[in-house]
Amino acid sequence: MESIRLPKHVQRCSSTPQNKHMYNIKIITSTRKNSGISYPNAGVQMLFINNDRQSYIHSISRVQDNDSVRFETGYIDEVVMECDDLGDIDQLWVFPEEGTWGLESIVMHNMNTSDMCQFNCDTLIGTDKNPAIIMYKNELAMFDEKKYLVGMNDYNILKKDLLQVNVGLVVLGSLSLLASNVAYAESFLEGGLVGMLYLYLLEKQTDYLGSMDKVLLYPLVSGPVRLIMIAYLSISSDVFDHPELLIPYALGFFMYKVAVIGVGIRDSFQE
Repeated sequence: MESIRLPKHVQRCSSTPQNKHMYNIKIITSTRKNSGISYPNAGVQMLFINNDRQSYIHSISRVQDNDSVRFETGYIDEVVMECDDLGDIDQLWVFPEEGTWGLESIVMHNMNTSDMCQFNCDTLIGTDKNPAIIMYKNELAMFDEKKYLVGMNDYNILKKDLLQVNVGLVVLGSLSLLASNVAYAESFLEGGLVGMLYLYLLEKQTDYLGSMDKVLLYPLVSGPVRLIMIAYLSISSDVFDHPELLIPYALGFFMYKVAVIGVGIRDSFQE
């Protein structure tokens, strides 16, 4: 915290037809208990300071036009501000009009220039100790769709490579054991198939992680479900009735681990 001393030449945010900019302001209230503004109808005051030391004040009310409220615990509130070009914002001063408020961060997006910046707080403000907060800008990189598509393509190739290498190791191991002991070969193959299933479900868990359209499927591939499924398939096989088959079964299962390590070493050499 710094002591609050209002800059000179403070202006109210206004719009002029010749130099009007639109700003999307995303205000993130902390998810900690009782982080919402404690006073029922208290709004928020924001003071923007750019690199030219010009300052602009903007007020945001607690109650929206549809009678819903802002600045509650865990809320992400978006406000569109229309005003003169604020320039390169260097500082953002924020305080609630009354009460306390657990502000986490504010993300500011100039919709005319696509510039984005973030101001981190993660502090309870409005208290005697911290009546307001002065935050400094953190630049945010714009979303690069090309890099994202390249990364997703590489990820999909990696998933296929892992499964293909796993299949190859299981088949090769089974054929190697087939010449000496058919029971060992069958046990190795069973374990390998279960390992491939485990690897596939692990990949699906990664796919569903953070995917809103598949969030309901996530529990079906989660860690506990995978372990229960693997345990059931293992118990259903004959390996526990014949202890001598446990080792080839386990070796077959852990071929997925060998595949992961092998592909990782291969990619590190390629890089």
